[in-house]
Amino acid sequence: MNDGAKRRCLFCGALSAEGTQRCTQCGRSLATIPGSDEETVRGELVCVRCGKHLPPDSKFCGFCGESLVALAPGKKAGQLPSQMATHPTPAMRPADMPTKLRPAITVPLAGSPPAASAIPAAPGEPRQANVEVRPSEGFPDDQEPGGTATFVGLVVPHIEASVTEVRPDGGPGRTVEIHEETFIGRVGCELSYPQDPLLAERHASLVIREGRLLLREHDRQHGAYVKQRRDTELAPGDIFLLGRDLFRFTLQSLESGAPPQQSPQGTYVLMGAPKLPRGPMTARLEHIDLSGSVIQEYGLEKPETTLGRKSGDIIFKNDPFMSSLHARIVAQPGRFILQDLKSKNGVYRRIRDEVELKDGDEFFVGEQLFRAAIKSIEQ
Repeated sequence: MNDGAKRRCLFCGALSAEGTQRCTQCGRSLATIPGSDEETVRGELVCVRCGKHLPPDSKFCGFCGESLVALAPGKKAGQLPSQMATHPTPAMRPADMPTKLRPAITVPLAGSPPAASAIPAAPGEPRQANVEVRPSEGFPDDQEPGGTATFVGLVVPHIEASVTEVRPDGGPGRTVEIHEETFIGRVGCELSYPQDPLLAERHASLVIREGRLLLREHDRQHGAYVKQRRDTELAPGDIFLLGRDLFRFTLQSLESGAPPQQSPQGTYVLMGAPKLPRGPMTARLEHIDLSGSVIQEYGLEKPETTLGRKSGDIIFKNDPFMSSLHARIVAQPGRFILQDLKSKNGVYRRIRDEVELKDGDEFFVGEQLFRAAIKSIEQ
């Protein structure tokens, strides 16, 4: 709606056609300024958040969206803090919220019988019932006095998740649904592979938390790898897999001359989010074995460094799982970007502790490849 052809009521926030003398919503004069000497309408509300005057039957402030369910008529902002609703203030009006965001918070209206588990009030103040959570489709416009008014709140989405084995020929293998924490390892796990020499007894696990499917690593030596879907930034100590070859990205400040801290396993220890050294930097790519030992080092002085089996700046002709031109590292001001050059087998990044999986994500644990499937469930 174009507000340029409308006049907004300073009391209820409703828009009226240009030239209208009184608000079509609350009947107040459009020339009246809130707080002036004009006589206050009997029984009108005053928003406890922004102090705007509102019609007596208002349920939400037309200016800031504050719920007025627990505010008695004619009360000024800040007079009775105990009468404010005990639920969080919504970020938007109920009518503007998606209907799938539920269950709703219900707050008893004035005149409702007190609940048995009412919240103790301070001396001299009225008691109010606890907020109740129940499913709801939205805010009822025809709510009778003594009933309950509802507004839609933010809730954690529900999902169904499973993982499917991907066989060497690309076909699907066993599928396991994820309900509780599901472990992947050599023995004693929901997904056990006794013949895989790269797996620890309990190598990694999958768990659903707050509506998300998470992959967690428990083996610090070999870890777990997730297929990269888009170009990503490299941080010091990041390890990634191209074909059957492992690489580690390292970064060093030319000013300090000291490399980042390194763990006994050969991976860099980063507390919190990785931070790049300040000032001029030198970057290197280490070709490593499964134990983390360096096989060969390569400088990344060029703006772009390509890797492949037949062509590129760094070639690995003996890796049959690497594409002819597989990946590229691009140097940008203050950062380095890893790109997959539409390779057949993709680029797999080693996770740090845990990572959220999306629908269709593929990941390696030991020599086992899996694909995640995630479906949102409407409530």
